[in-house]
Amino acid sequence: MKKHLGVEYIYEEETESQTATELSSLTVEDLEKMPSEWLEELYDAAKALDDDSILELIEKIPVEESLLAEKLTNLVNDFQFKTIRQLIELFRC
Repeated sequence: MKKHLGVEYIYEEETESQTATELSSLTVEDLEKMPSEWLEELYDAAKALDDDSILELIEKIPVEESLLAEKLTNLVNDFQFKTIRQLIELFRC
């Protein structure tokens, strides 16, 4: 194409950002930062598949824990309620 049309494509280099990697997996350690009452409410909302309630709970997460809020929001947007419940169950053990 370059030869015939004089068009040259510029490709963006593929790099895996740390933030993208961090957002991909929520851990039990992430949940340890939140009060147990909040976790129980989150568990109940996830069990009821109540995304609105989960999003309201996410809004209560302190600004310092914005990565946790992003991870949970991603799970909710992907309808991963079972994953949220399983992590809380692991946290309880």
